Amino acid sequence: MNHPAHASVRIVVAGAGPHALTILQYLATVGVQPAEVMVVDPRPWLAAWRSRFTAHDIPMLRSSRVHHPHPDPHALMEYARSKGRSEFYDGIGRPSSGLFDDFCDHLLDAGGWRVRHVAVAVRHVRSTQDGCEVDLSTGTTLTCQHVIVAVNPVRADLPAWAVAHGLQRRRACEVAGRVSLGHGDHVELSRDVTAGQRVLVVGGGLTAAQLALGAARRGAEVTMAHRSVFRARDLDVEPTWLGRDLEAFHRASVGRRPALLAQARGGGSIPPRELGKLRRMLRRGGMRIFEQARLTTIEQRGERWVVSLNDEGAGSYDSVWLATGHRMDVAEAGFLTPVLRRAGSRRGLATLGHDLRIPGTWVHVSGGLAGLQIGPTCRTLIGARMAAERMLPMFGEPMRACQYPGPTGAG
Repeated sequence: MNHPAHASVRIVVAGAGPHALTILQYLATVGVQPAEVMVVDPRPWLAAWRSRFTAHDIPMLRSSRVHHPHPDPHALMEYARSKGRSEFYDGIGRPSSGLFDDFCDHLLDAGGWRVRHVAVAVRHVRSTQDGCEVDLSTGTTLTCQHVIVAVNPVRADLPAWAVAHGLQRRRACEVAGRVSLGHGDHVELSRDVTAGQRVLVVGGGLTAAQLALGAARRGAEVTMAHRSVFRARDLDVEPTWLGRDLEAFHRASVGRRPALLAQARGGGSIPPRELGKLRRMLRRGGMRIFEQARLTTIEQRGERWVVSLNDEGAGSYDSVWLATGHRMDVAEAGFLTPVLRRAGSRRGLATLGHDLRIPGTWVHVSGGLAGLQIGPTCRTLIGARMAAERMLPMFGEPMRACQYPGPTGAG
């Protein structure tokens, strides 16, 4: 696509991940055409999503077969049947990573969305009386009626001791080209693991399990340490958060909602399949697992890390990986800062309207920043579907029935 100094389009979508694709698929149901849309992201469609799955050797999604970018819950299953594929696992039908990727590629091509992507960055978003102006890194200014922000502005949550040892959000501590001390975001298993290497994985969620299992498959000696006890759960949150608990969340005051969000996630969990694999490896002696563990000392000695857990004898490790999650950080989407000032925030989350608009603007927000309106699934595929349902009335006739509870008075 060309980049003139000024251009006009109906809708600008910032971000080219699963949330953007989901929202566009829903908008198509109310008549929005690809020619009315420009998708702006420096990276290709789904690049960040796919790079994480590749880096951690993730074989399947955590979500159910009915949670995906298409509005029809059965669309992924129908696509699989049409291709003669049956890559669904566990009781909730978790799709394989390959099947999900192919399905998304199908949606991008069939919907005409792939060609609407431009590989540039958003620099600024300004609200105008009847729409928005979007400045791009190419120098182009787009005039549009709506901006949909579908980015994931998070930063790695790093313990103070790791920062004190030189770990940075955007850069791991490395030895001979591999991650020696790093957050899960930094780790690529194919690059950072060799047989016989001793690895300590800190954390108790699915990412910790994926890193530990992936390293063990490559012959590493793996130790896991979690400050609490490992909990089995199919989804990130309990299924009741798709029904009655979500209804109660919408009835709660905005001031109470941050605490409800934290309570719902509860510090991480692991699906039964992965937790079962960890337990079997533990029984066979192929892994060490410490629950209710407290890291009491850590010291770098040459190329290794000497770590003491619960004041017990110290262990020596080639690598220490932190699966300690993320925090929302609007600074990661600095272009949004000026308009977000209108919204106000609570604990870093934006206070939005029923349609996920920043008050007084035509800027709509999906993902983690919309947690106060969407609930604890805000960053997941389920949250993307919820956000899309909430936005639809602004772009055309709302769907006859929403699949997920919303606040009273919302579409």
